[in-house]
This record gives sequence, C-alpha cells and structure tokens, in this order.
Amino acid sequence: MSTIKKKYKVMQQIAFNGGYGGVSKAFNRLMSSDAMKQFDVSILEQREAVRGISFKVIRRYVKEIKHEKPDLIHIRGVLPDGLMALIAAHIAHVPHICMSVHGLYSDEIQINRFKKVVSAFVLEPLSFLLADSVYTVYEGGTKRKKFRLFTKKIWGYIYNPIPEWDYYTEKQDACGSIRDKYCIKENEIVLLCVSRVTYEKGFSFVLEAIKLLKDNWPDDFRIMIVGDGDYSDILKAELCGLIKEGSVILVPATTSVKDFYYLADAFFTASLHENHSNAILEACAAHLPIIATDVGGNCESVENNFGGWIINPFSAKELADAIKVVGTSRKFDLKVKGKNAYQFAKMKFDRKKTYEKIALFYLDQLESRNSKYKDEDR
Repeated sequence: MSTIKKKYKVMQQIAFNGGYGGVSKAFNRLMSSDAMKQFDVSILEQREAVRGISFKVIRRYVKEIKHEKPDLIHIRGVLPDGLMALIAAHIAHVPHICMSVHGLYSDEIQINRFKKVVSAFVLEPLSFLLADSVYTVYEGGTKRKKFRLFTKKIWGYIYNPIPEWDYYTEKQDACGSIRDKYCIKENEIVLLCVSRVTYEKGFSFVLEAIKLLKDNWPDDFRIMIVGDGDYSDILKAELCGLIKEGSVILVPATTSVKDFYYLADAFFTASLHENHSNAILEACAAHLPIIATDVGGNCESVENNFGGWIINPFSAKELADAIKVVGTSRKFDLKVKGKNAYQFAKMKFDRKKTYEKIALFYLDQLESRNSKYKDEDR
C-alpha cells in the first residue's frame, strides 16, 4: 500500500502585500504558481508601518510562526521588516531559515548617513548571519563586495519571472480609453516610465534630460510617467509648460498598469541602483524596447542595441540622447526592438522555470541539511 508523502510546511514572509511594489507583485505571482502546490504554504505579513525594529511586531511574528510550525520560512529583503522576521524565526526555532535579497537599505543614496552606516555594518550583516541560506535575484548580486563575508551562505540567484501577459489578444483594445483620455493620436510615439517618482529612481536626471530636450522636442512624441513620490511635485512645477501642452503626462500610481504598457511604444528607467526590476520585466511582456541604466540586474535584463539601450546612471545627457533616439524612431523599428526584448526575456526569465527553481531551493534546504532544532524544541 502506497503512502502519501506529507507536504512540507513553508511560511512566506512579505511586507505590505498588495502594494504597488515589485516584491509584492512577484510574491503574488509565486503564490499562484503550480510549483507552490507541493508545499503547505502560510503567510507571515508585516501589516504595521514601523520605523526600525519593533518588539511588538517580533512578538506577533513569533506567535504566528509557532502556531503554523513551518519546516522552512522564506524571508524577503535585507531590511528591518526582514530582520524582525529572522529574529522571530530563531526564537520560534524554525528548522530552516532562508532569505532572498531584493534590495539593500544601504544602497539608498539620499538617506541619513548614520542610518546608512548602521544598515551596512550592523543590520545587513546580522541578517546574513541569522539566515541559513540566501539567494539573490540577479547573477551579479551573488558577487557583490557587500556579501563577500557570507559567500558560503549564498545558494545562487533566482531571477524574477516575466509576467505571462496575453499580448496579442489584449493589446488591440486595452489602451483605447487611455489614448482617448489623454488625446494621444495613433501616429504619436509614447515613451513610458512606471516607477516610484523619487531621487533613487533617477528623477533628478529625468528632469534634467527632459529640459535638455525641451527646445528640440521630437515631433509627435510624448513622455508618460506613472507613479508617485517626492519628485512628483517637482516635476509638475519644473515641467508645467510641457505638461500643459501634453508633451509630458503625469499619472498617479495605480495597480492597473498593464494598459499603460500596451499604450506605449517604448519604456525607460533611470534608476540609480536596482536589483532585478519588475517594471523592466513588465515592459518586456508588453513587447517594448527599453532604455535602462547600467545598474544591478538591468544589463542582465536588456541586451544593449538589441532589445533597447543601456546607458550610464547619473547622466542626464545620455538619458536625453536615448530619449531622442526613441522620439525620432519609426514605430516599426521600435516594434522590432520590442519583440527582441520580449523574446530575450521570455527565454531567460520564464515563469515556470523561475518557480521551479524556487521550489528546488526550498527542497535543497529541507532535504539536504540537518535541522538545527529537534522536533521537541519547536
């Protein structure tokens, strides 16, 4: 008589699930995947807005973890919310504690210097010490100097997956209402950015690049920026003329971004630091050529001069030059590059392969290592 193998219990940690961010999007796609069906999955969510480390949150985490008694917990990010979950996982004696690195607070440029130092030399190393095994979301991330003391803990890298959008069926009618709302003609080229509108995402350089183009604006060309942030009001003030005439369109953040991608002819990001950008993956899914800065995993996502253009960060001139190339291109040429971007990303960031690799990562920890804790300790 055959026996049914018991499912391993896997707990997934996430901060503010359902938000606009890429981590939340990637998490929900993973949760709906076939690869996760082989596990008994529960969720540990940070629902409170907290600054730094909260013992109240840690206590709640411990209670929830002990109730679920997971065999493995997957913690996302080397940030305070992740560190709190790591501490709670140790208190609750979780046998296998895994972490994925989606971003580092110490990478932020415009933050308090004291907080940056504390994050780089205390919080982030402590997070690595508390995790049993770690993966990054792009290949270059495994070789970062910041991780050199913890190379034995780095399992490898697992890319974020490309969204499985039904481009050929959906694009035809999806963007009509948006095009009408903003009076965009069929012959006009639209360059899109979907992002938090902050300095970290390069918007001081976006602003300067647009100013460089202001007196030589390409014909029948629009720039559309979808998102919110501390640079939104600055853009509105500095670009009021271009906004008034419709050359620059600012749209508040929304969870319904697909139609904006389908409306566009190309995509850009000027981010000053990055891991593996979900916005770029969404642009690839929408068959858009991409302007991207050479930071983090961007150059692993876009082939320069094939599916888009890789430019140096912190350079308004290079960004302006790339924007001008898009604005003066034929729509047909942009479509060819966009198809190239999609085919490259579809092969490299296939969703099924990505989720199977995450499942393999879990199984490797669960079945290849001895637990730190005995069952009676849990």
